[in-house]
Order: sequence, then structure tokens, then C-alpha cells
Amino acid sequence: GELSGRWGQLLGVGLQQPLPVGALRLGLSSNLEDGSILGGGLTLGPVDLGLARFQNGDVGDSSRRGWIASFGLSVRVQ
Repeated sequence: GELSGRWGQLLGVGLQQPLPVGALRLGLSSNLEDGSILGGGLTLGPVDLGLARFQNGDVGDSSRRGWIASFGLSVRVQ
């Protein structure tokens, strides 16, 4: 997706550790200049929580940075 403009290039790496009842994850993405996203998350059963720190350097006449939080709920239908 796009956050404060499209990144022309992107490098990302992530790790995920399975747990008995879910998973832990950590990742880093960069536009190889001054933009980056460092995030992590936790999945416990059907609940998925995430938190990331976003920085996109200068976009136009302003600098973009902040936090992104996410919440997800899975439903299995049979």
C-alpha cells in the first residue's frame, strides 16, 4: 500500500516465530533512502494485533512519521 506517497524502491525483511497458541512477528521495510517502517505483531488464536513505527522523511513541504496500529479477527466457516 501507499503511505504518504509511493516508494520507488523497497527492501524488507521479517521474522515469524510460531507459538503453541499463535505467532510473534517482527519486520523492517525501507525505501533505501530516508523512509522506514519497523513493526511487530502477535497472533493469539483468532486475534491478530500489530504495531509499527512509520517514517517517510520529507514529502513535499512536510515530514511524515508516526505510529500505525492494527487489529484483526479471523473467523473460520465450515
